[in-house]
Amino acid sequence: MPWSTAPRSRCVRAVITASRLLSNSRSWSSAVWPRIHGLAVYLNAVHFVPLKRTANILEAVCGAKLSDGTIALNLNVAAGRLAAFETELKAALLSEPVLHADETGSKVNGTLAWMHVVSCKQLTLYGHHQQRGYAALKDMDVLPRFRGTLMHDAWSIYFQLPDNMPCATPIF
Repeated sequence: MPWSTAPRSRCVRAVITASRLLSNSRSWSSAVWPRIHGLAVYLNAVHFVPLKRTANILEAVCGAKLSDGTIALNLNVAAGRLAAFETELKAALLSEPVLHADETGSKVNGTLAWMHVVSCKQLTLYGHHQQRGYAALKDMDVLPRFRGTLMHDAWSIYFQLPDNMPCATPIF
C-alpha cells in the first residue's frame, strides 16, 4: 500500500495539518475549538486524565492553553448533552431481568469517593458519588426501582434492595 493512502499516513497528515492550523491560535477557525474541547472531555472523562494533565497534554500537542475551569465547563456541557441518553439507559436497565452491581473507591483530589456500576450484558451505567451507602444508589436512581434479580458481591446495602442475589464468584 502506498504511503499516501495508508491509514497511518492520514493520521500523520492530520497532525501536520493541525500543527499548521494551531501554530497561531488567533487564526483558528471556529471548527477547531469544538474539537479541542471535545478532546479535553475525552481525555478527562474516558481516560481519567486529571484536569491539569489534560491541560498540559492539549498545550503540548495542540498549542491550546485551557484552564481547569474551561475543561470543567466542557465536562458540564457534555454531561448536559447526555441527559436524555442517561434517562434512556436507566429505563433500558430497569427493563432487564438481571442486573449486576458493584462499587469501588476512587480518590478525587485526595479524598475518597466511590464509583458505582450497574450493568447487564450490553449496558453499563457508571455513577460517581461522595458516599458508598444507600444514598449513592438512590441518587443513581436505578437499583431502588429495579424489580428483577440483582447480582452483587454481598455488600450489606444491596440486601436492603428487593430481589437481590449475592454472587458466588468472590468465594472461588
